[in-house]
Amino acid sequence: MFAVVSVVALPDHVCGYISRFLTEAHVGLYAGVLSRRVADEMWERIVSAVHEGSAVMVCSDPTVEQGFTIRTAGREKRSVVDCDGIALIGA
Repeated sequence: MFAVVSVVALPDHVCGYISRFLTEAHVGLYAGVLSRRVADEMWERIVSAVHEGSAVMVCSDPTVEQGFTIRTAGREKRSVVDCDGIALIGA
């Protein structure tokens, strides 16, 4: 599955962990192909370290109408609302 991860104010060791699996296209922006298991484990690690920062992960997902899922965490966390199979970002 294809994944894009954007992080702000995460500890360096977590950014290093992410860069083991994804390519850093820009500061705090990572993209690449992962297995579902690796993506889930990476997200758990990010959430446990986010504290004052923020993170967003967008992953391809053929089981949903849009073809991708969105996860958010941290201080600037946005809610993702399912509206008839379409993911909408709430305030």
